[in-house]
Amino acid sequence: YLWGYGGQYPIAEIKNASYAEVESVLTKATVDLLNSPTVTDATITTAMTKLRAGLPQAMVTSYTYKPLVGMTSKTDARGIKESYTYDGMQRLQAILDHLNHVNKAFDYHYRPN
Repeated sequence: YLWGYGGQYPIAEIKNASYAEVESVLTKATVDLLNSPTVTDATITTAMTKLRAGLPQAMVTSYTYKPLVGMTSKTDARGIKESYTYDGMQRLQAILDHLNHVNKAFDYHYRPN
């Protein structure tokens, strides 16, 4: 696993590759940048694309997050992206497939006392 956002969230699950192989493709500076608290989704996406190209035998699943809210995207080992949207109260609203079609939607209903 590679951790990001200051060590708060896993940003990559890498199977069939050693840490040394991952570090040789990404460089130590990039791995450190991914673990900074202010890492951007674009930086993570670029690094994961480079990792997938540099380690074709590895299975890389990557994740991006909105800190203190939740996961915003997941890209599986095949490169298929799944996105997560949240409502104004930071509750999971929908899970979207790679074509931005809703796979699963969530409605929240509160019962008055």
